[in-house]
Amino acid sequence: MGSIVWALIGGLFVAVGFMPLFGWVNWLAIIFLVLGIISGVNKKRNIANKVLAIIGILLCIVFLIAAIFRLVAGFGVI
Repeated sequence: MGSIVWALIGGLFVAVGFMPLFGWVNWLAIIFLVLGIISGVNKKRNIANKVLAIIGILLCIVFLIAAIFRLVAGFGVI
């Protein structure tokens, strides 16, 4: 469940980072999304947690790709 929370926080930062002049926020989003991936990998114990961890990891990966795309498009800051 922790990976989903990190994914939602990171996704919020990615959404803000897509606004003009807020591209630098994606650097913070990348930190939260990497923490979500690490958290999801560590939480796969039983079936219920495994499904939530996989969903969280997938969300983190999708948001991470979006954040990296925005950083590349905005030259890392804009």
